[in-house]
Amino acid sequence: MGYYCPKADTSPEALKRNIPKERVAPMPPKAPEGVALLAGADCPLLKDGSRTPCAENLCCGKSVNKDDARDNFDHCKETKVTAYEYLEAGELYTFTCYEDGTRLFMTLATVFVSI
Repeated sequence: MGYYCPKADTSPEALKRNIPKERVAPMPPKAPEGVALLAGADCPLLKDGSRTPCAENLCCGKSVNKDDARDNFDHCKETKVTAYEYLEAGELYTFTCYEDGTRLFMTLATVFVSI
């Protein structure tokens, strides 16, 4: 009373047919309304161009390894932090908030518009 399943073709050629030619990393889901990210949480750019807001006294920004600029990532950190040491790896990183740049740009734009 069971079902018969034929043996799967596990040859490399057969497996390659099911894998897309260009692999794309999945996009992170958008956090529900009213949810803020905690310190250290990833805050990548979403499909709609926005970022999930970080909790109070935190900002979303980019950390860049001082020795290797290719080693960078977006996450929430305290707004007053500009540099820190990643203790597990013993490497130094600089941190820059994205929101601060936006606020500065908006402030400058307001000044120029009012002139």
